[in-house]
Amino acid sequence: MKTLTSEHIERAWEFMLRNARVIDRHRFALHFRGGAPEPVLAALRPYENPDGGYGNALEPDLRGTASQPVPAQHALDILHEAGAADDPAATRIADHLTTITTPDGGVPFVLPTVRDTPHAPWWQTPDDPPGAINPTASLAGRLHRARTDHPWLKTATDFCWRRLEHGDPEFGPYDVLAVLDFLDHVPDRERARAAFTRHRDALAAVGSDHHTALDFAPDPGGLGARLHPRRTIDTELDALIDAQDDDGGWDIDFPVWTPITRHEWRGVQTSNACASCAPTAGSHARPGRGAASRPGPAPRARNAPDRRTPPRTPPPPPPVPPAPAATPAGTAAPAAAPSARTRRRQRPPPQLPLAQPHRVRHIPHRTPHQPRHHRPHHRIHRLRRTALDPPHQHRPPLAHPSRRRHRLRQPVRPAPHTPATAPGRPAPRPPEPPAPARRTRP
Repeated sequence: MKTLTSEHIERAWEFMLRNARVIDRHRFALHFRGGAPEPVLAALRPYENPDGGYGNALEPDLRGTASQPVPAQHALDILHEAGAADDPAATRIADHLTTITTPDGGVPFVLPTVRDTPHAPWWQTPDDPPGAINPTASLAGRLHRARTDHPWLKTATDFCWRRLEHGDPEFGPYDVLAVLDFLDHVPDRERARAAFTRHRDALAAVGSDHHTALDFAPDPGGLGARLHPRRTIDTELDALIDAQDDDGGWDIDFPVWTPITRHEWRGVQTSNACASCAPTAGSHARPGRGAASRPGPAPRARNAPDRRTPPRTPPPPPPVPPAPAATPAGTAAPAAAPSARTRRRQRPPPQLPLAQPHRVRHIPHRTPHQPRHHRPHHRIHRLRRTALDPPHQHRPPLAHPSRRRHRLRQPVRPAPHTPATAPGRPAPRPPEPPAPARRTRP
């Protein structure tokens, strides 16, 4: 058996960002990216019309703005996904359905207003369409799931019971989906099981070119799971995982009548496929494919127990230290081992590194007989060497630069010649020059 991995989810998310509608991206983020439900509800509001119904291409094959029954069931699915089944929008939908209900209590498959706007070619209706089990049963089942207390719901429920309990109706693929929705959520469970037993063979015999057993059995606890063996559903789940395309999305298997619908339906199909196969996704409903789609319950229920990821085993609790043994009276208890904090405090202080060779102290020179405030005018600085510094890093002090320049500028003069004299006798004084003659006044 195969399982949807996180790599499949990441590839699908990248596809949704590239191709899907905003509302489908928010739905995907709600279930697989930890998103909030508020963006989903905000993205749903633009599809609602003033009459309480839904249109505006919420069903991709209906491009018009007018309200139709099938987009209303998509809106109920999205409200259920976002945990807002009791939203006032559900009551507004029931009010709108009251205005389009036929005298027999059912809702038409599609209203004649579909002719005024672009739509898929299979959406056809007469001028006065009758009530149909599809989508009346789907809408009634979703409103029962939402615990809605509205007068229209009783009318629609009576219509569905009359169709199922009187006569032998002929079912198509979408009729099977609608009937299963109704029987899974109607409050009278005994009556629902009896109706399913009566029509079980007819429901199981219906075939479709783009519906599989997984579409009819989204919930192992639902009535649809009894139509096909579990082995068939497991095989289709494996095939669904393998059907992921190279771009990360899942493709559709029904006709495309305009290019934009393929992109929009692929976003819906990708979200549905991940919800069908992911064992840990949150509770959601699944808008289906084609004319009358059918949501599914929580995707966790879609998988067999052996297909789910086994729960994590919590780590064992830390061992409890044994209680200290009692010491006899008068005997000193043994000393306890020091704690880690005490051992850190008892560590010797770290040894400081030796002084670096290039770090020396400069002090001004002062001789012992000079006062402290005295400084030589040339301000010669010497280097004091500490005991930690190596001796080869010091140089003898140099003279002040001004003195060196002055010394270099003095010319070299030969020493004066001194005549030899007798030892002990001073050298003779040189003769004095004669005094200049004094000038007299004539």
